[in-house]
Amino acid sequence: MDPNIAFPGQRMYEVVRPMIHLLDINRTGLQNFEALMALTNLASVGEPVRKRILAENGFPQIEHYLYEEHDMIQKAATECICNMVMSEDVAKLFEGENDRVKLLLLFTSNEDQATALAASGALAILSSSVKICQKIVQVKNWLDHMLALAVNENIQIQHRGIYIITNMIRAEKDIAANIIESQILEVLMAVSKFEDSEKTMIRECAEAALLKAAEYELIKPAQENGEGIVAHGEQKTPLQDNLR
Repeated sequence: MDPNIAFPGQRMYEVVRPMIHLLDINRTGLQNFEALMALTNLASVGEPVRKRILAENGFPQIEHYLYEEHDMIQKAATECICNMVMSEDVAKLFEGENDRVKLLLLFTSNEDQATALAASGALAILSSSVKICQKIVQVKNWLDHMLALAVNENIQIQHRGIYIITNMIRAEKDIAANIIESQILEVLMAVSKFEDSEKTMIRECAEAALLKAAEYELIKPAQENGEGIVAHGEQKTPLQDNLR
């Protein structure tokens, strides 16, 4: 239900504290889950509500449940974090000396699609920060995680993955070089040729990534004779058949 309808006006802010109080190990799993879902909806309303959640010390409580063994509770916590990172104050927490970015990156490979979608969504928002992009590359096997996102069968997750990759290429030339030297380049080339109208935004992200890589002179621009974009000194091996 739309929080604006369920809790009109000031009531929306008044329910934040009771919901946070339900995030306690002495409460039942159902209470924890429902509180997280309520806070997820509230956090989606706007920055004033997110600030209230922060002011009530809600973020550490929400974050605690990312480590919950119960899949549904972990999913709800990840979805709540995805909405909370739209706040600049929350985003800054991920830029610090901690493993928050690493955890989200690991969650993008979660077997539960909803959890993976929320984690990749949070990273997509956060990756507009150069500091976040720098933290991603510090994670072991980060290129493998990026590749998995870029070829994900779930269109929404794939879109988020290509969006993150595009932001990372824009962030720094060194990061872009690592990406272009990997198999991700082939994926970007293939995705940039998508014709399905449902994948227009994914294609546009890939095109933007390739354009930036060309500006860095990491790849040769597409030729007028129809030859595709290739990395300097590399041969292309299209992946279109695997990505359609």
